[in-house]
Amino acid sequence: MLAVVIITQLSLYTVATGVCGNVAYSQRQKVVEVCPRVLDQVTSAFDATLKLLIALLGGAALTNGGR
Repeated sequence: MLAVVIITQLSLYTVATGVCGNVAYSQRQKVVEVCPRVLDQVTSAFDATLKLLIALLGGAALTNGGR
């Protein structure tokens, strides 16, 4: 279930970035001008997802290590 949530979140950000890129390309502008802070939001989303996965793996290792 968690994998579905993470994949959905990352795919939405990927689609949003693609749409911003296409709009910027068609208007011959920079992506930053069309969608300000989009790269920062994508970076923070990937960072948050990576931190979540590391925390879950660490928690799983702690519970399995005691057996």
